[in-house]
Amino acid sequence: MLTTSSLLALLALLLVVRVLARDEQGRPACPGTPEACAGPVPPVLPDAIRFGASMPTVTVALFVDLGSTASRQVFQRVTRAIARASTGRSMQLQLFHAPGNVSGDGTSAASGQAARMVECVERQIPGAGIRAAGLAFDMQWQPRVELLASMVRLGVDAGALGRCVEADREVDARLAAHADAARRYGLTAAPGGFVIVAGDSPQVAPFGAWLTEASLRILAGCILLPPCQGEL
Repeated sequence: MLTTSSLLALLALLLVVRVLARDEQGRPACPGTPEACAGPVPPVLPDAIRFGASMPTVTVALFVDLGSTASRQVFQRVTRAIARASTGRSMQLQLFHAPGNVSGDGTSAASGQAARMVECVERQIPGAGIRAAGLAFDMQWQPRVELLASMVRLGVDAGALGRCVEADREVDARLAAHADAARRYGLTAAPGGFVIVAGDSPQVAPFGAWLTEASLRILAGCILLPPCQGEL
């Protein structure tokens, strides 16, 4: 028997899939409610760690708390979906850091330190930030020194990484921009963000606490397998 929360999650998923669907003439379909359709203009987002296609058809802009179990689950589902992406539809993850401890199951100080490490790895080795984020999620309950050692094994310079984590203006500015964007778009829970479908009339589907990890997994499958759209 479906609970009220399960029904709400399914309803939210249906609305998001409708936002992503196109009719035969290529016009975007939208259920017409502000909650389900953010409009034709994609959100203006700051620079982020990127994974996947360089010119994506579908972008998942994901705000995470690196100390959050829920954020870890969604991150893993999205990265796996991108790794399995067919050539017919290209997909990209843009990874942002949620401001402070907004997930409820993370620890703010540890999450902030992990975010700095991930961004510092990306600074040293562009493209390695996504692997660093995966390590941070997998080691979220391990001591800081062990996480640093794991980051170094990615090939970064240990001394430079330590100095960057302690103080780096570019990383400070990047994390502040992520926090500002989250607040600007009302992303008060992690994980949360936007699914953006490119086109002459871009389609934007926001998701937040109401969209469960399981729903996002199904959504990713529908994006990658277009016949799924409209059949749920």
